[in-house]
Order: sequence, then C-alpha cells, then structure tokens
Amino acid sequence: MTIGHKKQIEILNNFLKKGYIPHAFLFFGPSNIGKTTVAKFFAEKILCLQNKNNSCNCLSCESFQKSLHPDFFIIDAETEIKIRDIKEIESFLSTKPYISKNKVVILANADLMNFFAQNAFLKTLEEPPQNSTIILTASDINKFLPTVLSRLLKIKFYLVDDNDIKKSLDLKNLSKEDVNFVFKMAGGRPGKIIELIENKEKLLKFKRLAKEILNLKNRPLAQRFSYTAGLIKEMDINNTNKNQLFELLEIWIRIIRYNLVLDFVKDKSLNKKELSALFAMEKVYRLLKMSNLNIKIAFNYLMLNI
Repeated sequence: MTIGHKKQIEILNNFLKKGYIPHAFLFFGPSNIGKTTVAKFFAEKILCLQNKNNSCNCLSCESFQKSLHPDFFIIDAETEIKIRDIKEIESFLSTKPYISKNKVVILANADLMNFFAQNAFLKTLEEPPQNSTIILTASDINKFLPTVLSRLLKIKFYLVDDNDIKKSLDLKNLSKEDVNFVFKMAGGRPGKIIELIENKEKLLKFKRLAKEILNLKNRPLAQRFSYTAGLIKEMDINNTNKNQLFELLEIWIRIIRYNLVLDFVKDKSLNKKELSALFAMEKVYRLLKMSNLNIKIAFNYLMLNI
C-alpha cells in the first residue's frame, strides 16, 4: 500500500501510459517515507501482462504479490553494499524474462554502495540489458559518484502529510498519547509510524529515550558522560554499526525540536539552551553521516552542549 506521493506516482504512471520506461531511476528523499514501497508498486505495473493501473489477476501480478516473480529481484540493504551484490544483479539481468516482457531490479538504500560497488555498477548503467529497469532508492544523494548519478533519472520524494497517513492507517489500538508521540517522532514518515505501531517494544524504547534526553540536560556533566557511555554499550553502537546511532539522534533531534516549537507557541520566545542543543545534535548527525568521527568523542561533544 502506497501512502502519499501522488505527484511521483503520476509521473511513473505517465511512463507506463506512453510505453516508454527509462532503464534506471533514482528515488531519493528522507528515510522511511515509502520510496521502496512506490518502487515495488511501479515494478509490479512494469511487469503486469495486462498493462493495468491496478493489480490484476494475471500470472505476473499474482506471482509478484506472492513474492515469487522470477523477473523481479530486490536487494533491501541494511549494511554496506559490495561488489558481490552488484554481481548478483548482473547475473539476474543476464538472462531473458520468464513471465513478463521485462525484468526489474530494486536496489533499496543504494547510498550504502561503497566506492568499488558503484564503479562496478557503472557498466550495467552504461550498457543496460534490453527490457530491464533498475530502480535505486536512497536517502543521501551525496553518497553517489557523479558518474553514477548522471545515468539515473532522479525523482525526489518528500515527507508525507500527517492527514494522508492517518487516513491510510488503523490507529484504533493506540492511545491518544501514543498516537501523538508516534506522529511527533515520525515526522511525516509512514514507514517509521508503521514500525512503531507494529512494534510496541520499540515504541516504549522510543518514549524512554525521549524522556531521558529531556531529563539529561539538568544533570551534572559527569552523569551525562556516564549515561551516554552506558547507552552506547546497551545499544551496541560502534563505528561499523551506526544504524541505531542515527535512530537515537533522530529521536533526540525531534523531541528537542518539538519542545522548541511548544515553547515558542507558549512564550513567543526560543529557549537558547535547547536551541544550542539542537544545533549540536544536528551538527554531530551530519558529521557522523559524512565521516568516521569517533562516536565517544561525538557523544562527549553533545553532552557538553545540552
């Protein structure tokens, strides 16, 4: 089920109507907003034997819905994408379609490709096999080599309006407090909202972390350092496992930003200390995304600035 992104879906449907589909796309925008979901939606339509806008009962659509389509291949990466992953894609595309007229590959989180994988992928992008479509999704377009980017048709995706999300999801089992918290934390990202709705343990963890960062700013510096050292150990955060680190920073950034808005609405002024903390968190987030900044140093810097 796709939520939002009507303009982007309209662009893709126009390609289908014209019967011309570019060989390689890049869907880029914030994480957890539904880029891969839209990519799957588009892939199903490309492969459909009836050329219908909605799912039909043809062999291709039924196979796709059961995740058994022989002409569809997806890599949904959570860690670094290496040359061996690109070779899997090349091997898949080297044979003719079995059911449909085309073959479709989705490389989700393609910004995790390392330098060597991107260079290996260039040949496929430069000389794509006939009747093939490759769809890359990414949150950080700056991670790609210019030579790779130049060979992709880029479609930008944006955060989804909360009202569109609420219309599409069943929120009956959540309390009003939890609904407000989930939407506050997700910030227009349907994937994150669905994750928190379906994983009560994670929701409780998010609520705990949000509460702790608000209490942490009033503690002595030594206690702040002790807290973050324990948190790094608890969440198994290290330089090769940064996913939870970025998730943690996103929670903190959203809760501080939300409190700043509440303060401004209430007093028509900004809390300078919280504003400084927000700037420090956003700075560390960017640096960790762009470099191998030592995590302990990053957290110590944060604790000095909250």
